[in-house]
Amino acid sequence: MSYLTVKGKHLDGIMHYGETYPCPSQILPGIEYVKNAERSLGGKLHVDISDSKQTLQVVFDMLNPTDFKKIKTIFEVESPDPDGLPVEYFANEMTEEEAEESSPESNPGPYEAVDYSDEPTPIPCKFFVQEFTYYPLVTENGILWRDVTVNLVEV
Repeated sequence: MSYLTVKGKHLDGIMHYGETYPCPSQILPGIEYVKNAERSLGGKLHVDISDSKQTLQVVFDMLNPTDFKKIKTIFEVESPDPDGLPVEYFANEMTEEEAEESSPESNPGPYEAVDYSDEPTPIPCKFFVQEFTYYPLVTENGILWRDVTVNLVEV
């Protein structure tokens, strides 16, 4: 099962319909807050949080030039779509009831490990590429690209 799908392309290192896209070494979901912060004359910081956006950091440890070009193309680095990039990734999220039941306050004593990996929940979202970073590694056989990181933010 693919953990990340971008524009319908599975990034899992397995051939799909004649195409193979590299598998990321890390997929790190997060939350970014849209906020406005100002200081009053008295020095107190006032922060207004107006919204929260999903973020996704996709990391590839090492890419050859062909895979690097595929990643730049699929993430639309050079010509981004203003409507956003359709991305679907899989994460295991706990419901509020599950989180409450597993908290130490409501369930003191020995804990039983729960494996949520059996049923991943696909999370579709539209993202834009906030940052695309990479470092060249010159070898005897040519250039490789290391630590290729794509930071995505929800549209």
